[in-house]
Amino acid sequence: MSAAPAVWFWKDGVYGSGGGSWSDSLLCGAASCSAPCSGAFRPEAGVKTAGGMDLMQETPKSLDKKRADEKLLVSEMIALYCRKQHKTPKGQLCPACQELQDYALARIDKCPFMETKTFCSACKVHCYKPEMREKIRAVMRFSGPRMLLYHPILAIWHLICSMREKRKAKA
Repeated sequence: MSAAPAVWFWKDGVYGSGGGSWSDSLLCGAASCSAPCSGAFRPEAGVKTAGGMDLMQETPKSLDKKRADEKLLVSEMIALYCRKQHKTPKGQLCPACQELQDYALARIDKCPFMETKTFCSACKVHCYKPEMREKIRAVMRFSGPRMLLYHPILAIWHLICSMREKRKAKA
């Protein structure tokens, strides 16, 4: 019997290995898998657990997880931008970036389309003020390519979700 490979994931600013130690994480749904994952490996709609529960059913908890994932991604991108462009120490933001982060997190909290969209860039209705939209675009343009170096798991998860959404839109 071979041991299952370690699964690495991001939580609270550190990478950790899998093994089911975080009870609030989503499970990928494989019969023998107990490793937490970011939700990028969730089964397709209609897949049932042994108890008959639909794993893809949007529940308030999974919607909250989706919001939390998007907030984490935006916060990390803004922090990376601020650290590299404004030379702020790690863990701190300059006042302008702090204002942008507060604004972005408020927009995510109030988003009525969270159930159906992946990221703000895929949304048909843009709720950002024009000046804040330009600021967040600059952050995304700068931080996006660098996320592969600083936060590879978040970057790959974002890429998978974006590609999946583009495929759905074409179909």
